[in-house]
Amino acid sequence: MTNTGDTYSGKEVVEVYYAAPQGKLGKPARALAGYAKTNEIAPGASQTVKISVPTDNMASYDDGGKTGHDSAWVLEAGDYDIYVGNSVRTAEKTGTWKLDELKVVEQLEEASAPHQAFDRTVAAEAEDGSLTVAKEAAPTVTEEADLAARVLENLPEAVEQTGDKGIKLIDVYNGTNTMDEFIAQLTVEELAALARGDWGKNSSLVPPSKENASAFGGMLASLREKGVTAVSAHDGPAGPRAGAAGTGLPIGTMLACTWNDPLVEKLCYYSGCEMVTSSGDVWLAPGMNIHRDPLGGRNFEYYSEDPVITGQMGAAATRGMQKAGTGIPESKREGRRRRGNGRAGHRGAAGSHGYGEKGRWKERLPHNLYR
Repeated sequence: MTNTGDTYSGKEVVEVYYAAPQGKLGKPARALAGYAKTNEIAPGASQTVKISVPTDNMASYDDGGKTGHDSAWVLEAGDYDIYVGNSVRTAEKTGTWKLDELKVVEQLEEASAPHQAFDRTVAAEAEDGSLTVAKEAAPTVTEEADLAARVLENLPEAVEQTGDKGIKLIDVYNGTNTMDEFIAQLTVEELAALARGDWGKNSSLVPPSKENASAFGGMLASLREKGVTAVSAHDGPAGPRAGAAGTGLPIGTMLACTWNDPLVEKLCYYSGCEMVTSSGDVWLAPGMNIHRDPLGGRNFEYYSEDPVITGQMGAAATRGMQKAGTGIPESKREGRRRRGNGRAGHRGAAGSHGYGEKGRWKERLPHNLYR
């Protein structure tokens, strides 16, 4: 990347896109594969930017078995053209990766497929080779996909209760006892308290009691005696509310517009430090839902309609927060808020929401889960 000007220094984003073969599934004309922001480049100076993209990341999700592999990430055979530039509109073709035969990248099982039938928009190839918009019925749940039965079949073995043996949670950390031995001591009431957390906002069990979203962990005195501390959770993605005052962050959409992962990581590190000094434990961030509808009332909390930038931004935010010692949840879902009706087929959910979260897990595994 070269600054061809003669007056001002500046930064630029380098974006890599790919055009996958349409195959049987239909693909977008271009899809983001990766990106990087340059350092500040002086007039006449240059910087070499390296962006590595695993070819498996160009896979598409088959939710109906069109390729012969239902519920699988697949790479269909053909030419995968690579484009580089500073936007999807200006990126120029720089090369082609050719795949001779279909490759199954990851075989999964059907889960959470829609029950109600609806038509979805797909890409189709016209006679002249151009892409056009088409409709098809989204695959719905099959009789074989009994999620409840699958969960029951894969439950871990029950831990037989032993009563209080004097084992503290710190003993598990130190390797003196196992987690199963610690859990075996817990009563049914204690297990239930661990699963539910406190009953609402502004829990008095954690400081600051007037600025927390809730608390979980040591909800009972008996749990706290065993070393399970009460842990506070704090809203929200635009800066943690963990005290009488806090620093507000730019909204997620604005952060994504920087295309600058190191900057977002640094910003979230300082916000994490601020929360730690306010005795906060878990920051309910980053917000990683996908922009699917302009009427979404909380779009400002989320990064983008693109799963790649959402995943990379989420990973950067997670790295920064966890460096500061702040716990970060895996994700947050909301159902029927103000009775919205957003439907997604398996492929749409896996390729947008699922891809972004999968990228964050691979980039920087969150230290705790929240659903």
